[in-house]
Amino acid sequence: MIQKIIHIYAGKTLHQKIRIAILIFSVFPLICLAGITIPFIYKNQLGKTQKDAIEELQNRANIMSNEMNTIELMGKTVCSDTSFITEVGEAVIDKNFGEYKRYIFKKAVIF
Repeated sequence: MIQKIIHIYAGKTLHQKIRIAILIFSVFPLICLAGITIPFIYKNQLGKTQKDAIEELQNRANIMSNEMNTIELMGKTVCSDTSFITEVGEAVIDKNFGEYKRYIFKKAVIF
C-alpha cells in the first residue's frame, strides 16, 4: 500500500507535489482546531438552551401562580358575600324562583 502511494507520488509534477504538501500540512491543524472548538461550542449552546428553558418555565410558573392567587381571591370574595350565598341558597332550595327575583339575582351576579 505504501509502495503504491510512493509510486503515485513519484509520478506527480513539482507543482502537484507542492499542492499535496500544502493540503496535508493545512488539513492537520484545521482538524485539531475543529476537534478543540466544536465541544466548546456544543457545551455553550447546550447551556444556553437549558438556561432559556429554565427561564421560560419560571415565567410560566409565575404566571400560573398569579392566576391561582386571583382565582383564590375571587373565591374568597364570593364566599364572604353572605347575600350572594343567601340568594344562591334560596334559588336552590326554593324551586319557585319568580321572574322578578331571577332578574334581580342576575343583576346582582353579573358585575
